[in-house]
Amino acid sequence: QVYIADRGNHRIQVLNPDLTFSQLFGSEGSANGQFQYPHDIAIDSQGLMYVADTYNHRIQKFSPGGKFVSQFGSKGSGPGQLILPIGITIDTAATGLVYVGDGNHHISVFTSDGVFVRKFGSEGNNIDHIKYPFGLTFDKDGLLY
Repeated sequence: QVYIADRGNHRIQVLNPDLTFSQLFGSEGSANGQFQYPHDIAIDSQGLMYVADTYNHRIQKFSPGGKFVSQFGSKGSGPGQLILPIGITIDTAATGLVYVGDGNHHISVFTSDGVFVRKFGSEGNNIDHIKYPFGLTFDKDGLLY
């Protein structure tokens, strides 16, 4: 299936492999299952969907059918907190950890249950600094890009 973060409509669209419409879920808001400009989606090895709910400053987790499961993250800059998360990926080949890039200019790492593990990166222009990381992915060898 093809999953689309339909930012402007505050929802997720799901297409069949032949690109015909399958389903959609979500609406504008801040309740469970609602979105404020969802920006990115990652799917884990069990088919669970993790959505970077950007303006709600959180990650929401859904079943393959689009049913809300849980959420994690809150607005802020402390451990486990997010500012405008825009990039998400999952290390499905090894650890199952969830990597989230956000406006705090670092990448936060969580377990699949939303427990904060660590963060890395910081804002700036030096070689070891990052700004608004998104487009995150792992290759077949487990390297993060």
